Amino acid sequence: MKASAYILVVLLPVSTGITAQEGNIDHYFMLNPGEIQSAGSEYQEYDVTLKWQNLDALTGSMINCNAVKATYMTGLENDYAGWKNVSLARIDDFQQQEFKGTELPSFDGFSYRAMDTAFLSEGFYGNIPAEQRDLARWLVSDAVQMQGLADYVFDSLTYNDEFLPVLLEDNDIRFENWVKFSSRYQKLIWSGIGRHHDEICAIVKFES
Repeated sequence: MKASAYILVVLLPVSTGITAQEGNIDHYFMLNPGEIQSAGSEYQEYDVTLKWQNLDALTGSMINCNAVKATYMTGLENDYAGWKNVSLARIDDFQQQEFKGTELPSFDGFSYRAMDTAFLSEGFYGNIPAEQRDLARWLVSDAVQMQGLADYVFDSLTYNDEFLPVLLEDNDIRFENWVKFSSRYQKLIWSGIGRHHDEICAIVKFES
């Protein structure tokens, strides 16, 4: 079973940025997410960092720790999403923030229909080198999950309250000729706000 914890960054309306600059932070925590107009199909870029450890199957001790940085693009033509600027690095542990990775140019131009189950098939990754396909599956499946939650769950959140989507309980995702991810629950908490690239964002912790 894959245990996951993520921090989602959800953009709030740009017009509210003036209020934040004036110091009226409380305004954001009283927002009803359901009233926020989605950017919809507009082109957007997201900075993505994915970290994972390889552990010894018998002792549980860490063999190595790895990290990927990438740019995830949504709102491409025909409702496509894609990746660019993907790099892979070996790091000391999850606490390491700065790292210089090896670029993976095979991901540049890797695009697909954003909300589709085709990513579960083996042929979906045919243009990615075999040794990088596991990474491609992780990136795509995590992005589908995060984008789906942002689109369909964010309007159910209230500040600092746990939300467990009933429809996502006991959910299995099976890849062709690979692995099955089993999620027995998914929990989200809107825990704060922040600023990223001069845009006001909601910080949402996701756990499964």
